[in-house]
Amino acid sequence: MIENPISPEMLPAPPSISHLSYSITLYRECAAKFFYRYIAKLSVPTKPVLAVGIATHEAIEGQLAARARGETPASLLDLFEEAWGRAIAQEADWGSDGPDGYRVKGLLGFRQGQKQPPLTPIGLSLPVNQPVSIVSRVSRV
Repeated sequence: MIENPISPEMLPAPPSISHLSYSITLYRECAAKFFYRYIAKLSVPTKPVLAVGIATHEAIEGQLAARARGETPASLLDLFEEAWGRAIAQEADWGSDGPDGYRVKGLLGFRQGQKQPPLTPIGLSLPVNQPVSIVSRVSRV
């Protein structure tokens, strides 16, 4: 077992600001977690849904980047499969579904998204006491 040589008294208190980096926030939550992650550099298994999210975002980013370059993009399903290989390289507790079960869930998410009807704009009225201009857009990937 690795002993934590850092006690909260050894480090200065971070300044009171509205946003802190994750590492400082983690230290303020639990000095032991900070020690094991950033000092001892112990790996933390990711959650399987994070692998699905990473692969999903990489697939979407790959398709958008191809379009921005003026190329014909590969299908989202193909890009997801390619990204999935990189996403599962991270250590994770896959449980009884295993990596393939989560892969299928990710693929089904794309297939279900393709079957959704197009979005239709909706209006929204709110009473206000002074002139206000609100511009908003709801999107679904």
